[in-house]
Amino acid sequence: MIDQGLLNLLIGDVKVWNSWRQMNATVELDLGGANLSGADLKSVNLSGTKLTSTNLSATNLKGANFSNADLTCAQLTSSNLWGANLVNANLSSAILMGANLSYANLGHANLSRVKLKRTNLIGTNFLSSNLKYANLTGACIQDWQINGDTSFDNVVCDYIYLRENQQERRPLNGNFSPGEFVALVQKSLETIDLIFIDGIDWQAFFYSFQQLRSQFVGQEIGIQAIEKKGNAFIVRLETSYEANKGAIESVQKELYKTKLQLSEAHGELRVYREMSDVIKTLAGKPMETTQNFNAQVGNVAAHNEGEMNNEQVISQTTINAEKIENLHSGSGNVNNYASPEQQVLVEVATEIQQYLQQLEQSNPAASETDQIQYVNIATKPEFKQRVVSAMQAGGEKALEEFVLENRYLKVIKATIKAWLTGNA
Repeated sequence: MIDQGLLNLLIGDVKVWNSWRQMNATVELDLGGANLSGADLKSVNLSGTKLTSTNLSATNLKGANFSNADLTCAQLTSSNLWGANLVNANLSSAILMGANLSYANLGHANLSRVKLKRTNLIGTNFLSSNLKYANLTGACIQDWQINGDTSFDNVVCDYIYLRENQQERRPLNGNFSPGEFVALVQKSLETIDLIFIDGIDWQAFFYSFQQLRSQFVGQEIGIQAIEKKGNAFIVRLETSYEANKGAIESVQKELYKTKLQLSEAHGELRVYREMSDVIKTLAGKPMETTQNFNAQVGNVAAHNEGEMNNEQVISQTTINAEKIENLHSGSGNVNNYASPEQQVLVEVATEIQQYLQQLEQSNPAASETDQIQYVNIATKPEFKQRVVSAMQAGGEKALEEFVLENRYLKVIKATIKAWLTGNA
């Protein structure tokens, strides 16, 4: 039975309640079934409290402490839980439809079968949380944080929003196919978004990215996509599932900043701020759907511009070497070479040519050095190693035959030569 005196204390003055709670931290509290709907409980301390089936609808719970609390079947519809601490809380089968959980910490929380429809989950921490059978339809997941231990088994989600105020719906039309949402979330755990608000100095980025790779050897860092949004650029990196994405992001930003400062000091700054033509060119062809839900570890949903249901990508430029389809560009049938090594080189030359064509559209005056840098930044170490192995196996003749009349011959050969000598 609920202690009415404690309930009156709680509703009457949160500061007094918190002082009492601090002095009676070992007391087991049971407020299960209480009606606290509409109350102002900002910053209240209800850690470890039993709140099963408690009515907290439309309640101000901003900054509240619910760590280790039992909120099974609690009613929290339209409540404000901004910045609340729900670490290790049990919210199984709780109802939070329309609630604001922005920047709340639900790390290691049990959210099985919870109803999160139309909730605001901006910056919400779901690291190692259990979301089995949860309903996320219509939720805004901008900058939320998840990791490989966040469970999405049998999650229900027809659509979500990547931006607050119901902006950037995914999918754009219709609903997710069964399992599609979970697959996209899991894929996002392998990506990092780097945001450049006022444009990007590509030369500084190329240089800093090469340094980043040398510092994180074995992390398989590559560029998955480039997006242009207004004057801003988003460079999406991909890396291994286990990589420390937060560290990679921080180091890349610091390296880029340092290179910019050095370039300005020596009067070498050359800014390529407009790559919109590249974006438009590649956006014009159907591409494999990609979806990003975050930049650092578990931080997803921030800046994706992909589309579902086999639509064309509107403002995403995917430059992942393994995913770009070969464009033969009048070079004839390149599948008739006899040896695997020769075929590899033909494919490599085709892809390098495609990268150079992309760069040419955005920067026709790019120097040979700029072109080589662009190709180097767009290709992964394993791609380069495949080329080196093919060259060492005697496939150079096929490369010569393929690019003999190619206007990119000099750059293609210089790029591959650098890979052979280890100077890339």
